[in-house]
Amino acid sequence: MGWCKVNVDAAFDQGSRVAGLGIIIRNELGQVILSAWRAVFDVESVEEVEARACLEGVQLASEWCRQKIIVESDCQNVVAPLNSGLPDKSLVFLLREIKSSSLVLPDVSFQTVKRERNVIAHELSQLAKRNVHTAVWRERVPRCVEALVAQDYT
Repeated sequence: MGWCKVNVDAAFDQGSRVAGLGIIIRNELGQVILSAWRAVFDVESVEEVEARACLEGVQLASEWCRQKIIVESDCQNVVAPLNSGLPDKSLVFLLREIKSSSLVLPDVSFQTVKRERNVIAHELSQLAKRNVHTAVWRERVPRCVEALVAQDYT
């Protein structure tokens, strides 16, 4: 049985409090299972929107993947409490929801990656914020990240 990698990221405009979430899910062969982006509003902090991206990624994975899930984010402030069980007080409800949503999956791990290893999810989050748009595409990605997907095999 294989695995799915779920890369998540967020883009946040503090002035307007508008943010974008970006998610890409691929299998162990690097094939795209889905790409998604969502605009969100009235966001309080970068950590909040990064946690929302993680939640969205876990929820999408629970619908479309039946294997082990590896969730990767470049936000240590979200990943660390998910792994330690010691949640940041300001994120406690979102972190609990992420953990609760992951219970339906056979196996989930949360990992921190460098931003340059998370560039596709980052670009999808920018797309959502820039266009104030939400979408989920099965087995394909928008044109703005096609070249990045072709270059990234991890």
